[in-house]
Amino acid sequence: MIYSTIQKNQRPLGAAGRHAKSLPLSAISLALVGLIGTSLIFENAQATTFYTADSSNATTSTVGLSSGNLGSSTISNPSGLTSGSYNYNYAAIIFTSTTSGMFTFGQTFANADTVMILYSGVYDPSNPGAGGLVGNDDTDQANHESAIGSPTSVSCSGSSGLCPQISYSITAGITYTLFVSTFSPGSSLVFPFQFYSTGDVVFGIYSGRTPIDLMQPYYLSSELGVTVDPSFVGGTLKMDLANGIYTDDFTLANITTSTIDQNGNHSVFEGILSDATSGIPGSIVIDNTGTGGSVTFNAVNTYTGTTTINTGATLVIGDSNYPTAALSGGGDVIVNAGGTLGGYGSIAGNVSNTGIVAPGSAASALTTAVPFGQLTIQGDYIGNNGVLRLNAILGDDASSQTDKLAINGNASGTTYVVINSLGGIGGQTVEGIKIIDVGGTSTDNAFVQSGRIVAGTYEYSLVKGTTSGLDPQSWYLTSQYLGNNNNIYVMRPEGGSYIANLSAANTMFNTRLHDRLGETQYTDLITGQDKVTSMWIRYDYGHNRFEDNSGQTSTKSDRSLVQIGGDIAQWSSNGRNRFHLGVMGGYGRTDSDTNAALSGYSSSGKVEGYSVGLYGTWYANQEDKSGLYIDGWLLWNDMNAKVHGQGLYGESYDIKGVTASLEAGYAFQVGQMNENYGIWIQPQAQITWMGMDADDHIEYNGTFVKSNDNNVQTRLGARAYLSNINSSQATRSVVQPYFELNWIHNTKRFNVSMDGTKMRQDGAKDVGEVRLGVEANINQNTSLWLHVGHQMGSDSYRDTTAQFGLKYSF
Repeated sequence: MIYSTIQKNQRPLGAAGRHAKSLPLSAISLALVGLIGTSLIFENAQATTFYTADSSNATTSTVGLSSGNLGSSTISNPSGLTSGSYNYNYAAIIFTSTTSGMFTFGQTFANADTVMILYSGVYDPSNPGAGGLVGNDDTDQANHESAIGSPTSVSCSGSSGLCPQISYSITAGITYTLFVSTFSPGSSLVFPFQFYSTGDVVFGIYSGRTPIDLMQPYYLSSELGVTVDPSFVGGTLKMDLANGIYTDDFTLANITTSTIDQNGNHSVFEGILSDATSGIPGSIVIDNTGTGGSVTFNAVNTYTGTTTINTGATLVIGDSNYPTAALSGGGDVIVNAGGTLGGYGSIAGNVSNTGIVAPGSAASALTTAVPFGQLTIQGDYIGNNGVLRLNAILGDDASSQTDKLAINGNASGTTYVVINSLGGIGGQTVEGIKIIDVGGTSTDNAFVQSGRIVAGTYEYSLVKGTTSGLDPQSWYLTSQYLGNNNNIYVMRPEGGSYIANLSAANTMFNTRLHDRLGETQYTDLITGQDKVTSMWIRYDYGHNRFEDNSGQTSTKSDRSLVQIGGDIAQWSSNGRNRFHLGVMGGYGRTDSDTNAALSGYSSSGKVEGYSVGLYGTWYANQEDKSGLYIDGWLLWNDMNAKVHGQGLYGESYDIKGVTASLEAGYAFQVGQMNENYGIWIQPQAQITWMGMDADDHIEYNGTFVKSNDNNVQTRLGARAYLSNINSSQATRSVVQPYFELNWIHNTKRFNVSMDGTKMRQDGAKDVGEVRLGVEANINQNTSLWLHVGHQMGSDSYRDTTAQFGLKYSF
């Protein structure tokens, strides 16, 4: 609802008043009439807050009463408002309802006793005895009736805190006057106080009543005004329809400077705001004493003064249903810090932006889904380090949809452009996507990109002019790299982070036989029994780096894991061979960083989680591990992954699945180094299924992300080592240095699809590996092993690992 102000009116009847001011409001016709010292007229007013003046020493009272243009109507010497020696201080409101029905009028509070009377028509002080309709019960009512008329007396209903209060059956189209008077002669009206009305159309509904707030007075410099000035000298329209849109049509006219307080609510004005008939330019200030909300102008408003949008306030020039809405008077619009200007309409004057300009759908006040649109500034635009915020669904030149700002004049200063991506698959632009159309000239720093602009795998940049140099003053979004003319499109770094997470999740807990059990074994010298039951633990650290297939992103990652396991059963079918069955589990984590060479942006990835599973091993010759061995394992892995792009919201998702392996090798002695050490060769082959599945998910910016799975990795290689184990030396402790060469092949390269565009890990399809290490018994129960390894692939693919393991046999 909207508040209207009546201010301090403390002059006795017959005292002088100042210029009476008016503000015609069309839909509801409510006017505050200055009576006995008041100097403001609210004409045809609907839900408006205004100020009155107080004259402490004027000698002539001038009051204008009119339902139309006041012109310079005057009423001199209103002696008819006196009753004998009784002089009362009055305030009055003229209103005309557009509907008929029973209305209740009253005050929500007053700091002094007052009397309320409803009068038919515009009060005529020369004939005060006619027209009185109804008044509240008051011991001094008889004295008032001699001046106002003889209304029917009724008792105040409801809480006494709402008194005075009257009810009457109002007829549409009929003008009425509502008086409030002091209770006794010579008393002062104590301001502020609040009126209300239950009339639905008159003031709007607010818990059954609509307050008309009383604010502080506006003081005129003249003390002896004798004519009516038809311009409004100031006021505040306070919007108070909670949780709703104020849609009553009305026209504000005869304004000079007024404030609209959105009061935390959404209010829509479909009437016309125009200048004062005296030619004084009207100005509007949009304020907000609440939190949130907006004010929307859906008409062509003709006032020519300045429009100022203060901190926390939002002014929308035309919603999506009113693209013809305008501020057509040519006055400047000033957006202060924290204020927001938006809409689909046009502004005839200049705009100075220290806050936020949000054309079309980008205004946060538009709480429902609305189409993209354009805000047009017919004058010049000056950015004072403000923000231009636009919504967009980005693709290529033709498929993209965005809000737009059109500037018919010049653009200067500095404005930071923020693009709020609502989805879109991204695409390869040709000339670019126009978002700011400048008809005049635009300085090079008029608009500066703020934050990243992404869609799918593509990175967009804000540029002045098209790729080919056309339209050089307007501003475009392009996914092309601007450093050359080779039609290179800029890729996001986040793709590298997704790939790194997937790769780490599929490979982190994968093992080979020698990563778990080693080669060594010994026989207890006292019992003569083999020590083959064991518990083992290993720690692995690795560093990986790769590039994506576009060559634009490079990713580095560091991983660490701890894995523990042990045999739960073992047996032999012939006394020579040996079957081992064990369980294992582990925890690991990988952190990665991806840098994009063309855009300069980066992203980080992280994956961590657990694995649990079984392993089984068969040795043809358990005693010295010569001959054939077969090893296999099966793991369930459960991990959480995160990707955080520079300047973007973080993403979180899960990677889960099964990995499994089957490995075989054959060890044989090829020579003797000396009497203690033999030279052994062990060819090996391994196949590993990587079935880790990353959740499909949608990024905060709307990009749909999907990763591949079910890679099959094969490894062929050979291990050469020195060993002092032979059939005659099985009881001795051993130290085995070794050297290993492998060729690793992946049937699928880890990749990610972002809105259908793929990025993949390059260089890992075929990889060469070298390992150096040593295995040793340190006593009868404990053995350890350590190794370092390095893998090299094409396109700068590298992986380095270091591992330490410890096994206790019992």
